[in-house]
Amino acid sequence: MAAGRIYHWKHGWIPLTAAALRYKAGDGPRPTSKTPAGTMTNAERRKLVNAIRKEKGLSPIPPRGRVPQTGHLTDAEIDARVEKSAAEMRAARYKKTTKVDGVEFVTYKSSALDPLGDDHGNPAEFTPHQMQVMAEAYNAVKAEFPTMEPVQIVGVDGKTGAFGITAWDGRRISMSTDVFNDARREEAAEKWGLVGAIAGQYVDHPDAFARAVVTHELGHALQMQNRQAHAATRKIAYERVTADDVGIKIKPEDDIAGLAGIKPSERKLMRWEVDTLDGQSAYATGNEFEWVAEAFAEGWFNQGGATDSGKRVLAAMREAYGQKGAVAA
Repeated sequence: MAAGRIYHWKHGWIPLTAAALRYKAGDGPRPTSKTPAGTMTNAERRKLVNAIRKEKGLSPIPPRGRVPQTGHLTDAEIDARVEKSAAEMRAARYKKTTKVDGVEFVTYKSSALDPLGDDHGNPAEFTPHQMQVMAEAYNAVKAEFPTMEPVQIVGVDGKTGAFGITAWDGRRISMSTDVFNDARREEAAEKWGLVGAIAGQYVDHPDAFARAVVTHELGHALQMQNRQAHAATRKIAYERVTADDVGIKIKPEDDIAGLAGIKPSERKLMRWEVDTLDGQSAYATGNEFEWVAEAFAEGWFNQGGATDSGKRVLAAMREAYGQKGAVAA
C-alpha cells in the first residue's frame, strides 16, 4: 500500500508506505530516500496500524466485514475519535480561544498556524470590550439567520491594511485590531471619502465601525456557506444594467474609444461593476463578492429605506436560509 497517511501520537502524520509503516510499528529498519516504498496486504497493514494504536492505548480496528459487537467501535468511529483528539491537541498548542456571548474569538500563537494564512496579518488579541462589541454585531445577524453555521473571529494586526477578511468556506473571519485604531480609521476615511464603503459611514465611531465591518464580513460568510444564497446573490450581481439603471450619470466625453457608436449611458455592464448602491459604496464595485457583502450590509443597516439592490440581496439571503419575508418597504 503506497498511499494515505495516519496520525501517530509521537511521530505526527506519517505516510502509509509499507517501509515507513513497518518502521513506525517497530517491525522493520528505518527507511532512507533509497528504500523502496514496498507493498503489503490489507491484513498486514491492519496489523501494523493496530500495533501503533495499541502503543497509544486505542482500541484495535476490527476486521472488515465483521459486525461490531456492543461496546465495539466501527472504523469510522475510531478514525473520528483519533482525528478529534489530534485536532484538540493542535488547538491547545497553537491557539487561545475565548467565547463571548457564544461567539468564538481566536488568537493563534503564530500566523503560520492560522487557517486563514500569513497574508491576513500577524496574530493579535482583542480586549474584552472589543470582543463584546463584535459579538453584539455577530449575534444580531445570527438572530436573523439562526441556521448560519458558527463563524470564528480570528484576531490579526493591521499588517495587510484590510479591516476584515472572510475564509472561502465562510467559517472564519480575520478581523484586524485596526478597526478600533483612530489613526487607521482616519486614513480609511480619507481614502474612501464620503461614499467609499458602507462601513465608512461609521468611521468616526470605533464601536459602530467595528459592528459595520463584522456585518459586511458576515455577508460574505452567509453567501459562502449556502449554495442557494451564493447562486441567488450572484445572479443579482451579474445582471446586465446600464449606468442610467443604477442612477449614474456618465459624461459623453468619458466614452471609450471604439465604442463611440454606443452611448455610455446605454452601454450594458454587470451590476457589480457599476451599482454603487445609490452612491454609498464605490468599494462594492471591486468584484462580485464585495458587491454582495456591501449590498447585504446596506440592506441590513437601512432596512426599509435601503436601495432596491440592498433589499433584494437581503431578501435572497433570508429566503436561502429559510427566513420568510423581504425587507419592509
